[in-house]
Amino acid sequence: MQDKTIKKEIKCAVLGYGPAFNMGKYHCQLIKETKGMRVVSICDLNPERTAVAKKDFPEVTTYNSAEETLKKTDIDLVTIVT
Repeated sequence: MQDKTIKKEIKCAVLGYGPAFNMGKYHCQLIKETKGMRVVSICDLNPERTAVAKKDFPEVTTYNSAEETLKKTDIDLVTIVT
């Protein structure tokens, strides 16, 4: 019997990359370590925090507006870190 499971990568956005306990970074690391999931965008209102996010995860696109993130990013899952 053939495995007919559809293998689709889940593209994730993380909203919130504030410095408190580095929870945004922690969420990104967990997603990155989870097979079948990939962080494609990180958003924070503070441009200093998105600069840190870009340094931590250079392969992702960063935004400073949740609306812009949701408009411009092809995502399947959003993690909101507050």
